[in-house]
Amino acid sequence: MYKLIRWFSGKTGTFGGLVKNGKPFCLTLEPEVPIIPNGIYKCKRYLSPKRGYVVYKLENVPGHEAVQIHIGNTIADTEGCILIGQSLSEYEGIAYSRIAFDKFMHSNKGDITLEVV
Repeated sequence: MYKLIRWFSGKTGTFGGLVKNGKPFCLTLEPEVPIIPNGIYKCKRYLSPKRGYVVYKLENVPGHEAVQIHIGNTIADTEGCILIGQSLSEYEGIAYSRIAFDKFMHSNKGDITLEVV
């Protein structure tokens, strides 16, 4: 199980960390006002027509469809989805997103559960 722990929200976005089985995994970035309410979500692999690659899609997010975990570095790269990266960026976002995303996708072969707190 993964847990998304949010720790700062401001004009550059909402920053947090993704924890896997109690151990830090990567950083996260969402819009300043996250659309994903706290809760537990099943996530399925999904070929995103918008992105053209396989992502994880959160199921049953109240009032929203196609909320995904995908590659991106700043809030300009998300419309409410969760971006993941390896470190904070000097450009008001996260860095090494593609590396973190590849690691995330390779460490999960099937459905996952995500708790957002």
